[in-house]
Formats: sequence, C-alpha cells, structure tokens
Amino acid sequence: MSSSAEPQLTDLLSVRHLFHGDDDSHKHICPQELSVPTIPITGSLTFHTLASLISAGAAVFVLVLSVILVSNHARHYAAPREQRQVIRIICIVPFFSVVALLVILAGENGQYVEPARSVGEAVAIASFFLLCAEYVVLVTEGAKRMVRSGRAPWLKKVWYMVLQFLPVSVLLWIFTAATFATGTYCKQSNKLYFAHIWLTVITFVTTFAALLAVIKFYHIMKVELKPQRALLQLCAFKGLVALSVLQSFIINILLSTNTIKPSEHMSYADINEALPSLLISCEMPFFAVFFFYAFGAGRYKAKVTKLESRACFRAIIDAANVSDIFSAFVRGPVGLLREHGQKSRHTQSGEYVGLVASPPHSDTVPIVTRPLRPVSPSPERYEGRV
Repeated sequence: MSSSAEPQLTDLLSVRHLFHGDDDSHKHICPQELSVPTIPITGSLTFHTLASLISAGAAVFVLVLSVILVSNHARHYAAPREQRQVIRIICIVPFFSVVALLVILAGENGQYVEPARSVGEAVAIASFFLLCAEYVVLVTEGAKRMVRSGRAPWLKKVWYMVLQFLPVSVLLWIFTAATFATGTYCKQSNKLYFAHIWLTVITFVTTFAALLAVIKFYHIMKVELKPQRALLQLCAFKGLVALSVLQSFIINILLSTNTIKPSEHMSYADINEALPSLLISCEMPFFAVFFFYAFGAGRYKAKVTKLESRACFRAIIDAANVSDIFSAFVRGPVGLLREHGQKSRHTQSGEYVGLVASPPHSDTVPIVTRPLRPVSPSPERYEGRV
C-alpha cells in the first residue's frame, strides 16, 4: 500500500471504529467525516432533496392548521392570561417543523440551528405550567391551596424545576454553537473529552426534570385542573415534548456509536442532521391535528360577543411578549398570587373583600374570600397583601 493511501485508511478506521483501538496521538481529535458521493434514491431525487421536499410539505400543512387555531383564539380573546399561554403552546408545533426544515436545508451546518428546538420546548413547557397555575386559581379551593402552598417547599421546587429549563436551554445553544465552531463538539463520538455527550445528557436531564415537575403539579392539583380538560392538554403536550427529546437522545446514541452508518444513498450529513429532522417533520402534522382538538378555542367563543380587531393584535403581542415567564422565574409562586390579588382587592361598592370569587375565564381570578372590611381612603394601604 502506498504511503499516500495510509492517511485515508487511518481516517476511515477512526470513523468506523470510534471505541476500538484509537491511536493515542489522535484520541482527542474528532474523527473527520469522509465525503462520500451519494446516488439518487428514486429518479433524480437524492435523500437530501427528498427529505427537504417532505419536510417543506409537512411544515406548510402544520403552519396552515396552527394559523387557523391561533386566529380562533385571537378572535375570541376572552381570557388573556390563559390564552396567551395557549397560543405559545400551539406555536411549538410549527416551530418544530420550521426548525427541522432549516436543519435539513443547512446540511452540515444544521447543528447551529438544531438547539433552537430546545429553547422552543423550554418556552412551551413554562407556558403550559403557567397555564395550569391559571386554571388552579380559577377555582376558589384550588386558590386557597395555592395560597397555603405559596411558600411551601414542594411548590417552590416544582416552580423552579420547570422554569430553569429556559435559561439552561439558551446556554446549551450557545455552548453547542461554540464547541461545534471550534471542533470540540464531535457529534459522531461519545468520548468524554468531547462536548457532544455532555450537552446531550444535560439537555435530556433538564428537559425531563421540567416535564416531571409539570406532571407532579398536575397530580397534586388534579381536582382543580380536571374541569379545564387539563389532562387531555397534558397528554398532547407531554407526548410532543417527550417524543422529541427521547427520539433525539436515542438517535444521537445510535449515531455516535456508529450503529447507523452512511450508505450509497445517505451521506454523514444526511444521517447526522437530515434523518432526525425528517422524523420530526413527519410527526408534527399528527400533533397539529391533536392540538387542534386539545387546545381548541370553543370554550372561549361564548365569552366574546363582538369581534374587535385590536383584540387580535393584542393576543399576538401578548403571546410574543414572554416577560411574564421571566417575571414568574424572578418572583416565584407568591408573585403570581399577589398579581391576581391586586386585581381583586376592591368591589364596586367600595368595600375591601380581599381576593374575591369571580366568573370563570375572566381576568379577575378567585382566590380567597375574606370578611368585609371598610376601605381606607388610601387604597395603597393594602398593596402587596395576599
């Protein structure tokens, strides 16, 4: 064998045998992906082209359904505190589809885009949790339990286990991009001195910690959440996020252990980026239909008697403004209760009744009914009391 052929053979062995007999001089170097020409799968369509077309078609279908569902909520924006969270949750499906399409189109550089999916998951998980909290304070007994648990260890633990995922996901995106650019990410290896294995495990653990916290909150407050169809919504949302995370984790393991290998039809870029994203693209239309049923706007239509165009714009602006999520992270569960309490301090008769009951789906949320008490000429006297 000629000396010029030896480096190619060494590269080939380093790629195909990642965990067997690595030479010490190369063990901290990410195995290079060999560029192997691919042939069309059918006609003149290569796997990459076919995956791009399928993903684009699925994204269009998902976007159409999601726009219809979001517009239904925007046109019947009767409960802003609930529906802004619902709109965010609905948008996770088209967001997944668009990100998957961009990853496929980007090819080898898709790794810069893929972590955006975790950021979208974090926003959706936080929104679903805050939606459940809004459902709970709609019920007087549930609100009383929230007040009693406002400083309880279990509620604080659940609260921050859910909301931690948002800042963590942003940091993971930054670290992924930085390590990929410097060549220390190495998706095709599970060696501990590469960043891929650590970032994959952290993403898996933090995502499921947030999901388990949401499930725990549901089980503790399930009596108050049951009338709101929260179980159906939880199944739809949990199925989407859990399937995405579990699927990505398994595929990463299969790729890094070289279980899935390139062929004459699929290159390394097709396997690493296009294949996982194609699976997500094919799954999103089913979740779009499921979300159309689970997060429908029918329950709010009776609350709106006149359509106002300003309400539609307000719905979109409220959903896009995620400051309430960051505020919930900073202020904690007591902040949510205090925010509701300040809107329910005074009745029209000018008497102070604390946190009073109100009709479902209104912005005035029932928490605790207190004995009547005269109002001081200065309402600020009672500010900040829960």
